[in-house]
Amino acid sequence: MKLASVAVVISLLSVCPLAAAEPAGPGPEYKIDPDLTQASPEGAYTIEQYHKADADDNWTWQAWMRARDSKDKAMLLKPDQDYPAGFRFTNDLHCLVRMQKTGSGEATMYLYRLGKAASRARPQSPWAISPGTSSMAVRSRARC
Repeated sequence: MKLASVAVVISLLSVCPLAAAEPAGPGPEYKIDPDLTQASPEGAYTIEQYHKADADDNWTWQAWMRARDSKDKAMLLKPDQDYPAGFRFTNDLHCLVRMQKTGSGEATMYLYRLGKAASRARPQSPWAISPGTSSMAVRSRARC
């Protein structure tokens, strides 16, 4: 009977991989760009941007958000990109907007919801912004 229980546990572990823990910050290969670090107006959140270079000197950027009350833990604002991003906080600190260059004059916007669920903030599908798009057209889609 015990042997059957052990066999079931082993088979479940082999079928269901263990979830990897979220990292507390960027890896050692990433370097912070202090010029791109910014805080929310009240100082409740800080956005830090890090970059690393590959063998061909192409850079990959990561943005990390830290809450004032948890300086030792950061949350990765996915996805990684080829360019640094611009960030804006809403006045009520319920949302964070990421303006992300994607190349050739185009950009994408990501909307992150903050607050109690900030530890799980993930962007919805990005809004693509083509050159010449009015900010009013983009703003009208925001539901934050």
